[in-house]
Amino acid sequence: MDMKTKFSPNQLTYIKTWSEDWGFAEDMIILAYEITLDKTGSLNFSYTNKILENWKNSGIFNTADAKRESEERRGKSAKKKPDSSSSSIDMDDVMEELRRQYQ
Repeated sequence: MDMKTKFSPNQLTYIKTWSEDWGFAEDMIILAYEITLDKTGSLNFSYTNKILENWKNSGIFNTADAKRESEERRGKSAKKKPDSSSSSIDMDDVMEELRRQYQ
């Protein structure tokens, strides 16, 4: 796979924190990314970090619990999620870079 995404040192620190320090699996990071896109319309690492930090503090480490918690927060006013394919960041590239950096 050709890497198109280059991460700043700050972004790599976030990714390392989420995966290594906090123990989040790839599916949880992707879910937080999707929620970030839904709420902000762009990849915002600090927003994604806050989502994952809240999950960590609440003991949420699987997607079923995270989705349930997210839906509870949104209640009945949930909006349709925008098409994530319009993002300038390819999540496959993000995860491939993460794997490459920490092999």
